[in-house]
Amino acid sequence: MLAERGVETTIAHGAQPDDVTLVGADGHRYPLFNAFAKTHGATAERASQIVAEHIDNLVDANTTVSVDRLSADELRQQARTRILPGGEGRPDEPTFRYARPFSEGLILALCVDFPTSVQFITDSDLDGLALSLDELYAYGQLNTDREPIDERVEPAPGIQVIVGTRSSPPPKRPTSPPCSGPRRSGRSSRSRTATCSSHCPSPGPRP
Repeated sequence: MLAERGVETTIAHGAQPDDVTLVGADGHRYPLFNAFAKTHGATAERASQIVAEHIDNLVDANTTVSVDRLSADELRQQARTRILPGGEGRPDEPTFRYARPFSEGLILALCVDFPTSVQFITDSDLDGLALSLDELYAYGQLNTDREPIDERVEPAPGIQVIVGTRSSPPPKRPTSPPCSGPRRSGRSSRSRTATCSSHCPSPGPRP
């Protein structure tokens, strides 16, 4: 499907069976773990539709404007916090040394939410951004807290899947000082600290 869209790739395998990435001739990486998750249990016909939509999103993400070209107002509206594994990845993967600790083995990083994709903010992006790191965390946390929750499912004890499909209005400018880390108490049942991902491509399709 990527070749049909003019993108030639080779397969790169990871440590886990589902950690497979297609690598373009220009070095751009197209992760597939979301496609695997979304097609689980689907019929062959539905799986083909899901994969086609996923590939369209991957190609769209590849043409999305870089985060360092976004204005301050765009970053205020589109920044989000996200929970990621805290270990170092492979040498060719993006790094998140700027990220704040969340809990043992997890970090609180930043990303930018586009209509069909999510682009992570990495160490190499920071110097070119229109907002400071504290401002990004303040607006990123505010935007994440404002995301509506449409469905909450607990597939296994201690694991919650939170789904939201509606769009939130642009946030107002925070009146309090930028947050210095995740808030972990006093939260309502309809708010959360961050979205969570077990992988960290940049950019990638929206989960």
